[in-house]
Amino acid sequence: MTNTNKLSKIAVIAVVFALFSAVAVPARANAQSYVNPNQVIVLSNGKTITVQTLLDVINTLVAQNRVGTYTGTYGTPFGGTHVGVYGGGTTFNNNYNNSDRNDADEAIDDALDAFNDLEDLIYEAEDENVNNRYIDDAEDELDDAEEKLDDAEDAFNDGDYDEALDLARDAEEIAQDAIDELEDEMDGRSGGDKNDARDAIDDAEEAINDLEDLIDEAEDENVSNHDIDDAEDALDEARDLLDEAEDEFDDRDYDRAEDLADDALEVARDAEDRLRDEF
Repeated sequence: MTNTNKLSKIAVIAVVFALFSAVAVPARANAQSYVNPNQVIVLSNGKTITVQTLLDVINTLVAQNRVGTYTGTYGTPFGGTHVGVYGGGTTFNNNYNNSDRNDADEAIDDALDAFNDLEDLIYEAEDENVNNRYIDDAEDELDDAEEKLDDAEDAFNDGDYDEALDLARDAEEIAQDAIDELEDEMDGRSGGDKNDARDAIDDAEEAINDLEDLIDEAEDENVSNHDIDDAEDALDEARDLLDEAEDEFDDRDYDRAEDLADDALEVARDAEDRLRDEF
């Protein structure tokens, strides 16, 4: 690990002060609960980290039995607590900061989501009797993504957030590429054209939005309630048809999805024309 600062084998290397009242805290009090997590600490080499980051480092090292900690009261005029670290033979990265940690954590979550999506898609491909060659390729990519993800989590637990971030992004990319390839194969086996179905759904959504806007305008223009009610009934019907079209699209029945979207478009446009005549 680069840019490291060795911990002394016996010396206390960090003391965090939490000045919070005029009464000293008992020795068994939890110092962390009184510390301002955003307070900046200057290390002996001039580097800076926040209190929360330092505490994260301490907790990681203690969990690995690489250092010990102690807490107690600190004799300032204001009272307070301190937490120290002792032990040795270990290092930590001076580039620790909260944003690096959060970025790595989010990247791992994204990679895990992509991994799970790929796993689900493989099961779906098996149910649809997709050629085993494509499924085997996807499973190999799944294994590669899992290995990268495990390495990312290990790096994160070791406090190497830059490495964790890179590994997590690699894992997500591997999984997403496999998803794209397998979906392309599954789409090629499906009925109808995917792009035509998507365009039809988009057109239906636009028509439904136009009808909604016209209904709002009709209410402002004092169009009869009967005509508005008819338009709202048509709007509900168009929405239902669009929902069905979306479901069929998700199931890769693009012919059916396109037909349902076209029906939704027709219902919405007809209702819009009838309502507009009443202005």
